Amino acid sequence: MAFLTIEVAGDLGKRDRRRAAAAGPPAIATRSTYPSLLRSAGLADIDRIDVTADYRVTAAAWMNARNAHAQAFADEFGADELRERNAEGERRLSAIDDGLLKRFLYVAHRR
Repeated sequence: MAFLTIEVAGDLGKRDRRRAAAAGPPAIATRSTYPSLLRSAGLADIDRIDVTADYRVTAAAWMNARNAHAQAFADEFGADELRERNAEGERRLSAIDDGLLKRFLYVAHRR
């Protein structure tokens, strides 16, 4: 099994954890770690590969594309939605840059 996920960086204080959760995708807050979830599902030989740098490039590309087509986006979805998406994108980039959000590729095998 292989999958990509966005996670709150480990060992953060309460304030930074809240900031990371607000900047990340809706299901970012988990009570358990992905390796423990994978082990409980009978998977082993778990590799965790940090691909945060690529995530940062992708998040910036989304912002750049949205800004390059801002008028068309606003015409289709409304100016409020454009502002909200841009604010969300800025929060996400800031959280990545500050080391609060990470993206990992997990690869695990059945025992």
